[in-house]
Amino acid sequence: MYHRIFLHLLSIPLLLSVSGCSTMYDWLRADPAPQTSFLDGNFRMVEQSPDFPFRKMWIDKDTDLRKYKRIIVAPVTTGHLMDSAAWDKFDERSVAGELKDDSKDIAKYMELSFYNAISYDPRKRFMLVDKAGPGTLRLEIALVQLQPSKAELNYAENIIGIIVWPVSFLTIFNSGTTAFEGILRDSQTGKVVCAIADREKDEAAIFNIPGFTYYGNARYFTDRWSRQFVDFMNAKDYTKLKTDFPFKLIVF
Repeated sequence: MYHRIFLHLLSIPLLLSVSGCSTMYDWLRADPAPQTSFLDGNFRMVEQSPDFPFRKMWIDKDTDLRKYKRIIVAPVTTGHLMDSAAWDKFDERSVAGELKDDSKDIAKYMELSFYNAISYDPRKRFMLVDKAGPGTLRLEIALVQLQPSKAELNYAENIIGIIVWPVSFLTIFNSGTTAFEGILRDSQTGKVVCAIADREKDEAAIFNIPGFTYYGNARYFTDRWSRQFVDFMNAKDYTKLKTDFPFKLIVF
């Protein structure tokens, strides 16, 4: 009996992958976030394919990003967080006034995640520096949305799901949401040469372990974004990049 259930569960992501392709990505991923004033400028963000790592992006066609060999990672700002009034009605941390402090913690985590991803890049695309200069980019990031997962419900439903496994799927209704906007600018001229933005919600899974805490998934997506940024900057043809399929048996 149990081996049949196990085989059935293993078939779910395979069936989804084969049947939907980009359509399934579009259905399972969060919709692109509205653009904030952080990205105000003389450029228009372009919505990307649902399976691309970043839902929106813009690149200055007159700039060759390959000429930049150094990069500054600026502190992540929380000054453009979108209003989450609808969530506040249900989230005890918002009611307790803790969300503001939480956003600062996640912003610092995001800064370190991008810094470490660049630092430990096996291809050594960039040298990390702290001063402007020739051939140097400045990476500026804004945390623009942070809605915590409903950790208590996730925990309870996953425990029950060990016995009645379909109950585990109820966790998709407890999803948190995290979104960021990023700018790459020439550190000397201040000219914006690239902009990226993405928003993610908790992935559908039998067990979403990061969802057992309020901001486990925010950290999970932050680490993925930082890796994808490095992949993007290393890619010879970035249009071939794809994000992870947003359904897994277990999210670690």
